[in-house]
Amino acid sequence: MTVKRGIPARKIGRARKPLSPLFGVVLSLFVPVHCSAQRSGDLTDLRKRVETLEGEQKDILKRLETIQGLLAARSDPIPSRLELGPADMPSFGEKTAKVTLVEYFDYQCPFCARFFENTMPQLRTNYIATGKLRYLARDFPLEEAHPFALLASESARCANEQGKFWPMYYELLGNSDALDRKSISIYVHDVGLDDPAFDKCLDSGRYAAEIRAGESDAAKIGVQGTPTFFLGVADHDGKAISHVERFDGAVDYATLKKAIDHLLTEQE
Repeated sequence: MTVKRGIPARKIGRARKPLSPLFGVVLSLFVPVHCSAQRSGDLTDLRKRVETLEGEQKDILKRLETIQGLLAARSDPIPSRLELGPADMPSFGEKTAKVTLVEYFDYQCPFCARFFENTMPQLRTNYIATGKLRYLARDFPLEEAHPFALLASESARCANEQGKFWPMYYELLGNSDALDRKSISIYVHDVGLDDPAFDKCLDSGRYAAEIRAGESDAAKIGVQGTPTFFLGVADHDGKAISHVERFDGAVDYATLKKAIDHLLTEQE
C-alpha cells in the first residue's frame, strides 16, 4: 500500500498579494457561459475592453482625490484665539480660572440635554467648583428644527435681568421637551421670578436680535450644530481664550477631563 505524503512546508511558499479587482473583471471575461470555438477577433476585443476598464479606474481615482480635497477644505475652522464676547454675559465659575469652556447650545437640542445630564455635573464638582474651569453658555437656537429654542433663549435672558439666569438655564435644559410658553410660565414660578416683569421682557422680544447676531458670529467660526464646544486657556483679563480645542456633540466627561488636565498642566 502506498502512503501519500503531505506537501512539504517549503513547497507552500510566501503568501501572495491580493489580486487586483481589475484582474477579477478581466478573468471573468475568460469564463465562458457556454462551449464555443475561440474566434480570432476575441483577443483584440478583449484588449480594448481591458484598456477601457483601466482608463475608467484611473478616472475614478482622480475623482476620489478631488472629493477628498473638497472634504478637507470644508473642515470646520478652529480659531487660534476666541473672543468671549460682552463681559456681562453669564458665566459659571471663577473668572480667574485658567481654563474656559464655551458651549454653543440649543435648549431644545436632545444632545445638549444629554451633556447637561451626564457631563456637566462632573465638571461642576471637579473643575468649576474648584476654580480650575470657567463655563460659558452661548445661545445657538436651531429655529428650523426646534420651534421653541429661540423662546427658551429669550426666557433665560429675561431671567438674567432678575439675577436668575442659571436657575432658569437649569429649568429649561432639564425640561428640553417642554419649552412652549405655557410650560415656561411654570418654570418662571418655580425659579421665583417676578411674573409681570418677566412677561413684559419676553413679550418685548428685545433679546431676539441680539441672540441671532451671536448666532451669526458663531457661524463665522464654523459652528453649524449643537452642542459645539471650544476649550482654551483664558487670557489674563478673561476676555478671550487661546490654545483652542474644539469638540462637537455631547462630548463625554473623560474626553474633556483629559483635555482640561493637559491645558492646566501646560500652565503650571
